[in-house]
Amino acid sequence: MGGLNKQKKSRGALYAIDNFLDIKENCVDVKTLAALIFGAWLFSFACRLIWTALYLDVAEFYWLGEFMINTPDGYFWAEGARDLIENPAYIDELSPVTRSLPIITAFLAKYLPFIPFETLIFYLPAALGSLLVVPIVLIGHSLKQSYMGFGAALIGSIAWSYYNRTMVGYYDDDMLIIVLSTLSLYSIVAGVTSKKSIFLLLAAIFAPLSIWYYPNSQLLIFGMAGVLFIYSLLSYQSDEDGDHSYNDKLLFFLFTGILSMRFGIAIGSFIIVALFALFVIFEEQTKKRWLILPLLIFAAIVSLYFSGVIASFWHQFSGYIVRRATSVSADTNATLHFYNVAQTVREAQEIPFSEFASRISGHTLAFIVALIGTIALMSRYRVMLISLPFIGLGFMAYGIPGLINGGGLRFTIFAVAVMALGLSYLLFCIADRISFKIVVVANLIPIKLKNVFLALSFVVFLSPHILHIFEYSMQPPFDSNEVQILNEFKKRTEARKDYVITWWDYGYPLRYYTYLKTLADGGKHSGADNFAPSFILSTPNQISAANLSRLAVEYTERQFAERSYASIIAQMMQDYGETTARNFLKRLGDSNLTLPDKTRETYLFLPDEMSYIYSTVMQFSSLEPDTGKEYDPPFFIGARISGANDGVYQLYSVQERFTIDAKRGIAVIRGREVPISRYFETGYVKENETVRFARSGRGFNRDGVVVIINFALGTGWLMSELAFNSTYVQLFALENYDPTLFEPVIMSPRIKIYRVLK
Repeated sequence: MGGLNKQKKSRGALYAIDNFLDIKENCVDVKTLAALIFGAWLFSFACRLIWTALYLDVAEFYWLGEFMINTPDGYFWAEGARDLIENPAYIDELSPVTRSLPIITAFLAKYLPFIPFETLIFYLPAALGSLLVVPIVLIGHSLKQSYMGFGAALIGSIAWSYYNRTMVGYYDDDMLIIVLSTLSLYSIVAGVTSKKSIFLLLAAIFAPLSIWYYPNSQLLIFGMAGVLFIYSLLSYQSDEDGDHSYNDKLLFFLFTGILSMRFGIAIGSFIIVALFALFVIFEEQTKKRWLILPLLIFAAIVSLYFSGVIASFWHQFSGYIVRRATSVSADTNATLHFYNVAQTVREAQEIPFSEFASRISGHTLAFIVALIGTIALMSRYRVMLISLPFIGLGFMAYGIPGLINGGGLRFTIFAVAVMALGLSYLLFCIADRISFKIVVVANLIPIKLKNVFLALSFVVFLSPHILHIFEYSMQPPFDSNEVQILNEFKKRTEARKDYVITWWDYGYPLRYYTYLKTLADGGKHSGADNFAPSFILSTPNQISAANLSRLAVEYTERQFAERSYASIIAQMMQDYGETTARNFLKRLGDSNLTLPDKTRETYLFLPDEMSYIYSTVMQFSSLEPDTGKEYDPPFFIGARISGANDGVYQLYSVQERFTIDAKRGIAVIRGREVPISRYFETGYVKENETVRFARSGRGFNRDGVVVIINFALGTGWLMSELAFNSTYVQLFALENYDPTLFEPVIMSPRIKIYRVLK
């Protein structure tokens, strides 16, 4: 009897939960649906214009009369779009002229000639990124919850992480990655729920379009296909799905759409449309599973074989999740080891749970509510289980503590749309239980408490995202003064031929503004790519820096010509007959080293801003390539400096504060007094209408372990003797260069450029 009572209670609890999750349908007509979509888009776009209002009067953010884009990666895509517009026949090894975003931008620039190019690329992320509201509202509509979809669109379109990567000026491919992937999700969800043939065609269009735009989207597409397959198997066991063959057809069109990409857009589109026409004509015959299943299996196997999705997954997993030193095999018998860049890229770093939660839902509590809502949404509408790959990729940002490292903040954008739907659904579930009304103005205006609750709830959950928009400060990589310097530098070089060597963070903007080539950039910055720039900038031997500059440029060009992907260091070792990297790097210090014929000019680009990441720069060459053994890089900190109170200064880095007593020759570092060996003051002074570089220095303690450089710009460097002797410090801070190796080209307080004479 007791067991029966427990069973009844259990069933009663389940019934109560099901009853709570079963909310009233609110499926609107087409006109209202269009109004909801447009209203959500307008809200999203308007929120992104807040940034322009905040920085409207900051002259340093403008170039050519328009705001400059504010992400270094954006200059990669901008270069490709610009090259397509200026010279469509031009092919460069580095310019992304064949990639989707530059093609879309060039197309828009051609048919919107009244919009200046700089204006187009600045506002395009906000306009296209806000299109995420379209699939979110439509998914809600397909579940017969149009207003729930509208509420989710408001939240999802400006969610913390998604806003960061689709704000005005953030000209990156993120602007359509989630939009197209979520449209693919919508076509599947709407197809499964409605069984309409049109969604077979839409699935076959959006899936390959998503992969064409962003190849790694295939992880999501195949993930959704896998969940749909499992969902279909389960629905066959129950009888809730009606026409079981529809899901088979949907999977078939998904795989066929992906496969059709291999034939190009024109032929692929013809194949899809032709297949769709056949399936519509022979609709009754295609309901026979024995006919569809062989076609489905064939399409699935072939598309998986050609897609490379497994290799793509491992590349993403090992690059972001598995963090270790990587190895690059040479053409010789040697195997060289290089530092893994994923350990230093901020967006790939592990993040605390609070930041992970905030980037998805605005606040930790909001994230918990959204997670509960997402589970409830998938319980009530099991078709939404197909969105699990979005949640899975999004949660990769945090990983599994103790088992799998988090992949970093970038992944959070994948979970935003689905979690917003879950949050909105839960709010509507609660609101649906509020039935009584408040009556005001002499009973003339009845207000449903349900609507008051929804309005206040969405204001509460939107607030952290809107506050973040006001607080988030994203600035251009170079301000207008620095771009003016680059513009002058460009006039002294040969476009699309000469090289400029610097750290990879500056690669894309430099290529865009100077038309020069670089050794490394935001996409070409593996440990092997970064080793040469790191060694050049951090070696204390200027002969080695000059020799490797010449070798790296000529060997990189040789790689392009030979379509080789081996490490250039490995190729150099082979050509110079060295079996170890250690011996080859020592040999670089020989002033009589035979170098390849000079085919182009090479320049060193040394910005003051590099000082804030210079310890990371040195890290990439602070290891033995032969063994992979890592060493701590030389001590270096770039910071803001202030104080000047009787010779005592305060240095403020990102996380720490240091005290410098220039009279006693003491630096207080992390609570310890450390003797200063040398102290320098440098800057530019104006004398008789001319500006010249001036420096003064003095020694303190022979046993001192740190060097201080105090710049007139209000910055200061605190470093070890080894870092002090490096190429970057000597050439930038002290302008102490070997005139037989380097020639000054641009000398300014913030940027210095040298020509390599080797």
